[in-house]
Amino acid sequence: MTDALLCLDSGTTAVKAAAFSLDGRVLAMEEMPNEALVRSGPRVEQDMEETRRAAFLLLARLGARLEDMRLRVLVLTGQGDGLWPVGQDGRPLGPALTWLDGRANGLLPELEAQGTLARLRQITLSQPTAASQPLQLLWLARHEPERLAALGTALRCKEWLLYTLTGELLTEPSAVLPSWGDWRRQELCEGVAESLGLPPVASLLPQVVPMRACAAPLAAAAARATGLPAGLPVLLGPGDAQASAIGLGVGVHPGLARASLFGTSAIHMRHLDDLAQVREEPPGAMLLPFVEEGEYLRILPALNGATVLRHVHDLLGQGRAAGFAPSGLLMLPFLERSGERAPVTTPHASGALVGLKAGDGATEAMSAAQEGLAFAARMSHALMGNEPGPVALGGGLAGDGQFATLLATALQRPVRRNATAHAGLAGLGLVGARHLLGGPLSELGAGWLSAEPLVTEPRSDLLAEYLERKYTLFSALLERLAPLWPEMTTVASMAGQLAAQTLNSLPEQG
Repeated sequence: MTDALLCLDSGTTAVKAAAFSLDGRVLAMEEMPNEALVRSGPRVEQDMEETRRAAFLLLARLGARLEDMRLRVLVLTGQGDGLWPVGQDGRPLGPALTWLDGRANGLLPELEAQGTLARLRQITLSQPTAASQPLQLLWLARHEPERLAALGTALRCKEWLLYTLTGELLTEPSAVLPSWGDWRRQELCEGVAESLGLPPVASLLPQVVPMRACAAPLAAAAARATGLPAGLPVLLGPGDAQASAIGLGVGVHPGLARASLFGTSAIHMRHLDDLAQVREEPPGAMLLPFVEEGEYLRILPALNGATVLRHVHDLLGQGRAAGFAPSGLLMLPFLERSGERAPVTTPHASGALVGLKAGDGATEAMSAAQEGLAFAARMSHALMGNEPGPVALGGGLAGDGQFATLLATALQRPVRRNATAHAGLAGLGLVGARHLLGGPLSELGAGWLSAEPLVTEPRSDLLAEYLERKYTLFSALLERLAPLWPEMTTVASMAGQLAAQTLNSLPEQG
């Protein structure tokens, strides 16, 4: 009988599950779109019960294909940040506030003026944004105090799924330290909660245990619902970004210390083996404990990722034309309503398309959007230090060889892509194998991540010169436009009020 481990990744765009042999062979895989997410202006929420149902359904489908296998462990992850609140009875207190929810942005001017944001950054190393759980809890305190009063535990997506599967309220350090911890001591502290006037951290969060021990047995009710064996160990894995980095080989393969993921968001990462290597800029960056003790990930999590291309498509009202079309168009790719977190950190960030000429069309605009994403990646990696080395490319855009060439040339670094599009699941599987077999990731990874990567070298021809000069323009445009963003936000708010007045004052048609 074949031993197998299961992995579940409940993401923003899709929910994915896979089964692996203990040496890393894919045995089965299932995927379905995430239909629990609801957008309405700055409100971006997710139905927690629907999220649970989707996860259980996918695990049931996967388990039905593994009847002749001995299941050893289930490893979980999910979208990071956000607030998934449950009451004292463990039931959801309304929908989750996801990491894309922008309502807490309205708190930032006050907190900045009071010096609170600066104090929080001194504690955690990261300036909180509307995506961070502490600010979302403060938003509840201001706008829905009855929900905060009824709060039993503040969870994230993966912790909610662990609870629904096992009945245990647990978390691990990389999930909570970036928002609630003292980055120098790498432990929870009360400074963040005290600065925001929130209840003590101990009363808000689930029990924090080391990742290696953050596991509980599958409950009988969940076993019946999924068809998986009761008592199966369920391990809380690292966040989805860290899981993807591991699956791409970051911190596993020698010499591979960087990654850029282009999914719903864009996340740029650097693996560190010493806190002394940490750079404190930019304010939106985060520091995560790595799955190997004493190692870390410096993460620049952008709110604007591959979805920028979808937004451009929607704006143009036509399909994306094939091919790359260099042009004089220059785009700042900050299109999410919540603003941006990295490489710039402000809720006021907005996109721009300049250099438009008659005859420019969808292909040119889409190409400028891709360039904008590559330029933001270059800026992010420069902020983390410019030592040489390749960058692993993950997320949906990893399947686009044209974008890989564009990124490699913009970064002037080799770009590595895995043959599989499911790096996050592979990373979870590797963490699960370590849980079962012991040993460092570097030794297990030699078998798990043995497939030869696709390597794209940077070009040094006219494309390189074009992108270098365009990056200079990108940086200059960003520097000049950023001071105007707050006033542009004010004008946009006035425009909304004016539009409502105009609509209400329209005469009836006879």
